[in-house]
Amino acid sequence: MIKTQKVTQPTIYAPDAVVAAMRKSLEKPRASFKWDGVAQMLHVTVPAEFPPEYITAFQHAQGLHLIMSRDAWFTPVPEQPYCLCIIDERSEALLLGFTPYDWQDAVAPVIDRTKQKAEATITTPDGQQRTVTLLVGGAKKR
Repeated sequence: MIKTQKVTQPTIYAPDAVVAAMRKSLEKPRASFKWDGVAQMLHVTVPAEFPPEYITAFQHAQGLHLIMSRDAWFTPVPEQPYCLCIIDERSEALLLGFTPYDWQDAVAPVIDRTKQKAEATITTPDGQQRTVTLLVGGAKKR
């Protein structure tokens, strides 16, 4: 069973130029993530403004893999702390980095270096909803 944790969303103090850059980044379309620890289910909602290749990948996803970016085995590693690999049989996996601010209800699964299995529902902009296998955790070979 994958444990659930509260996700802290830190207060950041920064110079005006940094705040402006952060605000611009936050205005980009973002997927939303909601973890249901009881059902062991990740709910992913994909916005219509997302790049078309990501929407297509989510529509055809065979599975998702949620890891911490620091444990990633691929390059480039996303700068954000969380990384979602969209596994699609038609192409290479697409990577989506995200932050604690993207978790709805400020809860997330505990992601460690041991790979565990759960499920994910993906809701795409066209209203389709599908359920796929979700792998949580894991790390590169050391």
